[in-house]
Amino acid sequence: ARAGSLPGQPSACSEMALALAEHFEQVIVSLGKEGLVYAGTFYEGGRKVLAKPAIPIKGYSTVGAGDSLIAGFLYSILQKPGDLQAALNTALEYAAETCSRPID
Repeated sequence: ARAGSLPGQPSACSEMALALAEHFEQVIVSLGKEGLVYAGTFYEGGRKVLAKPAIPIKGYSTVGAGDSLIAGFLYSILQKPGDLQAALNTALEYAAETCSRPID
């Protein structure tokens, strides 16, 4: 797979994230059950693309998963400024937790 892409995912997601990073310091593209793509310059000292696979779960619903992904990223980056890997991992953990809860 090309840098910044996940197996089975077209590199178009990575290219889109990079294009958006031309205008924004940080970009996160959710790939749903495939994970996420991050592009940014803020923490890496140059524009980079990182792809992270999703955490495998038995999912019930994806309602709120994107919101949880961003909340996890922001929470972690505020707790550990500069630790991008931890922030991306926390983002995926929050999204996985949201999807693993049954909806009443």
